[in-house]
Amino acid sequence: MYIHGGGFFIGSPYEPMYHNYLVSVVAAAVVVAVSIEYRLAPKHLLPSAYDDAFTAFDWILSRADPWLAERGDYERLFVSGGSAGANIAHNLTMKRGVRIEGMILTHPYFWGATPIDGEITIPL
Repeated sequence: MYIHGGGFFIGSPYEPMYHNYLVSVVAAAVVVAVSIEYRLAPKHLLPSAYDDAFTAFDWILSRADPWLAERGDYERLFVSGGSAGANIAHNLTMKRGVRIEGMILTHPYFWGATPIDGEITIPL
C-alpha cells in the first residue's frame, strides 16, 4: 500500500510524480501495489486522512477485489508513503493489529509538540 504526500492538503495518487515513482518501484520489485487517495485539508480536517487510509487498508485485507486477492501476497504486506503519506503509513502500521512485513517511509513528515533544534514554530 502506498500513500502519497503533500502535507495533508495537496496531492493525489494520480499525479505523475507519485504514479511514475510507484510504477517504477512495482516494476523493479515485481510486486503489486495499491496507491490510495485520502481526503485533503482544509476541506476535510484531520483525522479524515488517517480514517481513509485505515479504511483502504481494511479493504485490501478483506480481499474484496478478486484481481488483488489472486495476485497479492498477504503474507508479505508493506506499507509505504512519502511526506504526509509516510506519517499516515507510520500511524497505520503502529495502530493496526496486523502483521506487516515492512514499512517504507520516504521523507516522513512528523511534527511534535516540542520543536527540535532548527525547527520553526507556528503559533496555533
